[in-house]
Amino acid sequence: MNIVIKSQRHSVTESQSARFKKRPEDRICKFSGFSVILLLLVFYSFRGFGSGPDETVKLIAAGIQAGNAAAVSKHFNTMVDLSLPGYEDTYSKTQAGQILKDFFAQNPVQKFKITKQGASEDGSQYAIGELETSKKNYRVYFLIKAVGGNNLVHQLQIQEN
Repeated sequence: MNIVIKSQRHSVTESQSARFKKRPEDRICKFSGFSVILLLLVFYSFRGFGSGPDETVKLIAAGIQAGNAAAVSKHFNTMVDLSLPGYEDTYSKTQAGQILKDFFAQNPVQKFKITKQGASEDGSQYAIGELETSKKNYRVYFLIKAVGGNNLVHQLQIQEN
């Protein structure tokens, strides 16, 4: 039996309208898709969207290569053990960032590369690199530790080679 429903604009048969009805299988597929997206979001939120220690090392290295103290100091802990020519003490994040900015202004960066990278038993990460400036060459060392889910620089040393 074929029932015709007529309206002012369209004429639809019962068999045609059945095609547009939601089937239980459609809801399962949408729910499954939603579940997959939800699980991925949860996974990436725990992972930190790629901000693990290795990623932090890359970001710091890029900041040093660019001579960008703000990009480097963004990853500083609230207090940082800083050792630069003429400076050796524990400084606040802001003070350490300003000292590093002055260092880069006086020593324009030409080249920086990480030469060694590793981890300690306590989970901290370190990197050693070579910094070439227009005036001198330096050895760079920085130590990263996880604090509250963030990987932060606790120690930065820039020493003449």
